Amino acid sequence: MAVREKIVFWILHVARFFMGGLFLYAGATKIPDPSGFAVDVQNYRLLPHILTVVFALYLPWIEVFCGIAVIVRRLYLGALGILTVLMGIFIVAIVSAWARGLDISCGCFGRHGGTADYPWLVVRDMAILGILAILAAWHLIQHRGERC
Repeated sequence: MAVREKIVFWILHVARFFMGGLFLYAGATKIPDPSGFAVDVQNYRLLPHILTVVFALYLPWIEVFCGIAVIVRRLYLGALGILTVLMGIFIVAIVSAWARGLDISCGCFGRHGGTADYPWLVVRDMAILGILAILAAWHLIQHRGERC
């Protein structure tokens, strides 16, 4: 393996562990306080109350399980797909709240209250979305012709 390939290999593995750990941490910080997270979700004013409650109860567990799957590479492509869709939804929700002038906390990493720094949230989430897409593309390229 050439030096360049080794560098890419290690960068992508670090990115995989970082993404898995990020979502594992993000979900784990929301699990102890589902009602606080439900309030954060409700502040976006996008879902009816019952869907907000369901979302607040299940989303953290999905993040945790997908984070673990990315780290251990079990159901890897499925986990990356779910996380990619979630990031797309988060970005749409943040841009929607920003466009409507809502002054809210994003609810990320178990933090409640405060105000959103919308430009930072969009840039951060787009970067996460990009890394997830790169990891999925790398996996597909590495396993061309194989059943993933």
